[in-house]
Amino acid sequence: APATHEAVLSRVPDRLPRFAWLGAGPFLLLAASAAYLGLNWDHIPPRFPVHWGGNGEPNRWAGRNLHDVYGPLVFAGLLCAWMLIAGIAGWFGARRGRRSVLLQCMIGGEYLLAVVFSLISLQPVLHLPVWPIAVLPLAIAVPLVLWLVSRFNEPGEPESTPNDRWTGGFLYYNPQDPALMVEKRDGLGYTFNF
Repeated sequence: APATHEAVLSRVPDRLPRFAWLGAGPFLLLAASAAYLGLNWDHIPPRFPVHWGGNGEPNRWAGRNLHDVYGPLVFAGLLCAWMLIAGIAGWFGARRGRRSVLLQCMIGGEYLLAVVFSLISLQPVLHLPVWPIAVLPLAIAVPLVLWLVSRFNEPGEPESTPNDRWTGGFLYYNPQDPALMVEKRDGLGYTFNF
């Protein structure tokens, strides 16, 4: 049987949406946190807590050195870069359906990481209590997930992916499909075309 191919015919160029520039915001936040720490280096204690137990008591400590002070910010920057690259790859690698939701979700995740890691890094200088560092991620993540669920539940044309190309209902492998990412069969979001 001949293979069936799908194509979207449009004269509209495939460009990133304007909101994609918001992906730079988390890097600015991390850079501002690093600059603030550099300007207040002498106010950072020689030894400060970096992890707390369930009772709120510190159980891991770090020192005033480049690795311990800037390490979390560098790590967060790498995670944010990965998320932004994955979001952009998803934009260009997925069909036109709901791909903007994928990019928006990745940018939202970037902001979540940048805020959390900035608070963690600034804690020794600002003497923040532990609870805002623990509660703020939930205050950002819960509305983000609710928004994502509402966007994916909007009526729309579901992607057509052949049933025989799904393994176990969650692994999609179709060398004839040019899409890098496809909508999941169950749940929210996208998965790779392996």
